[in-house]
Amino acid sequence: MGGAREQAGLRFLETSPQAMQQLREWLQQNSSEVEPEDPPIYCQLTDLSLGGCYLEIASPFPLSTRIALSTRAAGVEVRAQGVVRVMHPDKGMGVEFKLSTPEHRVAFEKFLAVLTENRGLLPELLVQPEGLERDSTVATLAAGNVEDPLLELFHGEPLSVEDFQAALRQQRAVPILPAERALAGAAGTD
Repeated sequence: MGGAREQAGLRFLETSPQAMQQLREWLQQNSSEVEPEDPPIYCQLTDLSLGGCYLEIASPFPLSTRIALSTRAAGVEVRAQGVVRVMHPDKGMGVEFKLSTPEHRVAFEKFLAVLTENRGLLPELLVQPEGLERDSTVATLAAGNVEDPLLELFHGEPLSVEDFQAALRQQRAVPILPAERALAGAAGTD
């Protein structure tokens, strides 16, 4: 057999982002048939937890799309792999992280702390598709004994865009303390 029939394929099951980048660079240098990658896409982060995030994006990726996510705020940068678990056309997508090491979790905890301390800060966020996930399970360090309301929303019953956004707003709601309620009531009577 000759020509195009002399081909082989490889599938890497668990590859670090650094190894994937090295492989892409090698392929670009050594193969004339490699198509250029889609550039990363800017989107807006609306919700973030240790287990996932919700991104506003005009053209969200299909369910089960593996993505590479890079976000930066106040000098702290975090890179993560994830899988699209919720997709709302023309609105956004929910991404469940693949936090493969304790170092990833520590980096996300630090990033969450930066965002919590700087409420008005909007992080820079880039996403890039990497293919479709075959296995529907994701190994997350946030899962297990730790409750994650955002992930519960991703894995719960499918919701309309409006109901999903209402559930997100409800998760964000901060209860008013009795002392604050009394001050608000006193301010309103003047």
